Amino acid sequence: MNSKFKNKFLKISAIVVAVAVVFSTIIYYLPTEKYSWVKTLKESIPQKYKKKFKSTVFAIPELNKKIILMNKEIKDLKVQALLNKSEINLLESQIDGIKIKDVKFEISKKHIPFAKTVNYGDGKPVSYMAKFKDDIIFVAGYGDILFAKPKNFLKDSEPNYKKINNNLRKKITDDAFWDLDSSIIVKDKTGWNNNLSNGVSVKGILLHDENLYIAYLREIKERCYATSILKAEMNLSFLEFKDFYVPKDCISPLDTEFLPHAAGGRMVIYKEDKMLLTVGDFSHFNIAQDDNLNFGKIISIDLKTGDTKFFSKGHRNPQGLLYLKDKDVILSTEHGPKGGDEINKIIENENYGWPIASYGIQFGHEQKKLGPVYNKHKENGFAEPIHYWNINPGIGQIIEIPENFSQSLKNHFFITSLSGSVDKDGSYKGESLYMVSFNENYDKIISMDRLYIGERIRDIIYEEELKGFLIAMENTSSIGYVRIKK
Repeated sequence: MNSKFKNKFLKISAIVVAVAVVFSTIIYYLPTEKYSWVKTLKESIPQKYKKKFKSTVFAIPELNKKIILMNKEIKDLKVQALLNKSEINLLESQIDGIKIKDVKFEISKKHIPFAKTVNYGDGKPVSYMAKFKDDIIFVAGYGDILFAKPKNFLKDSEPNYKKINNNLRKKITDDAFWDLDSSIIVKDKTGWNNNLSNGVSVKGILLHDENLYIAYLREIKERCYATSILKAEMNLSFLEFKDFYVPKDCISPLDTEFLPHAAGGRMVIYKEDKMLLTVGDFSHFNIAQDDNLNFGKIISIDLKTGDTKFFSKGHRNPQGLLYLKDKDVILSTEHGPKGGDEINKIIENENYGWPIASYGIQFGHEQKKLGPVYNKHKENGFAEPIHYWNINPGIGQIIEIPENFSQSLKNHFFITSLSGSVDKDGSYKGESLYMVSFNENYDKIISMDRLYIGERIRDIIYEEELKGFLIAMENTSSIGYVRIKK
């Protein structure tokens, strides 16, 4: 009898303990901000019992919480340290100048009232820029459009931005484009989370013949995207956008692999009547070699008829594009995978090799059995890059340095960079303006120097009135002004 009673007691005790543990676990994990009764219950438990539970039953979850919090604090401290380094760099440039090739550069910046969506290198672009008559046009990654006078960016001036109203809200109805909270996330077939809010955005702008063109990621059909272009006759009061280029094929984030940041989106005018548009592969690799799909290509668009054709193929994610009209040369910069960022001389009907040939290797969720098979391009039937990096700077837009900026920098170019990869000393390889010069045929780099800025640089334009360059700086939502130190 005593034995039976003892067994029964043990069973009941085990059940009570199990129920208590399960109940405690539920209470522990339920959010107090959502369930008020949980908050009341937690507050009613004496502190000494809370500490006992946390140090015993919930020791591992508590430790994991601390580790997550510490990792976030470390990440935030690193970001702050880099921003501090950037601010010191700006101050030093204003005091003594930063010397490159016997030229001293001075850098200053002004805040732009666009929402900061870039966190740890992920988010919508802060701004793209273009000159319209006496004003600078700014287009945020989420579609807001402002303008300001160039003199606003002089060191002792205060920016006076004015908004340009438009019909983009009616033209773009995809919530992911307008969302600034990184809240629209979908899973692909492999279970990978694709954050549409961070990647569905404006990808580039172009002003030509008093028309503003905006390249953006368009939802062609439900949850299926492609790089497309809107066009509006330039007007500082109101912009009425209409469709200019809308491809038929699209890529779904519900499928395997979808990288909306690898969408290209740069545009240039080519030989008066054509536009060239870069389109990335969205991390769908082999489509860059597929002649039936527009991804991984540079596309030629007739400005009058809208007719399109593939200008070149085998591209991963071309982020910079420049046409030198007087030399009839097209230059492009392209993001590689891990290593393999490139500068290319673009020739019509040429194949640039991706994903079969690349000097980079795949990384992260891009790991697959698909290429790159080769490093070298030419001997395997592809166009060789003018230059490639082993450690990526996250290369971006390319622009020629005008003679009236500096005679000693004639035939030099600035290339922007985002964060890039981490160098051996722990610093980012990007966050800089790379200054390069080419040989006469534009098939070889003669020199390359680095002007450290300390922030991700999304875009760059030359402003004649200021005799300097304006750069879109993403870490602090600012417009930088780069000039020669006097």
